[in-house]
Amino acid sequence: VEPEIPEEAAIAAPAVNLDEDRAYVATHDSDYKARLVLAQSLWQAGEIEEATRHYEHLIRTNQFLTEIASDLKKHTAAPPHDPHPLRALGDVYMRQGALDQALDCYRQALQLL
Repeated sequence: VEPEIPEEAAIAAPAVNLDEDRAYVATHDSDYKARLVLAQSLWQAGEIEEATRHYEHLIRTNQFLTEIASDLKKHTAAPPHDPHPLRALGDVYMRQGALDQALDCYRQALQLL
């Protein structure tokens, strides 16, 4: 017998609506926080390629670099290993002036191609 989940608990955890979030970000290009949240939600949903594109957009605009570096370090440490998030992490390190770390990421990304 499965325990019954109280109705309040089900209401307390709203579902992420990726389509609504995508539409919002598409019309609010300078809402960088919303784009970061969307990238994180997309990653959690397994939409790695799209999430990486949103992270890259933020990197190009120098927004939330510390948060992005933290996210991408976690993401690139676990399979599946994809070169694009590694390259994006290298881009963060370049913008932060951490050239050795950037080169390490770029080399790792090249090995995955």
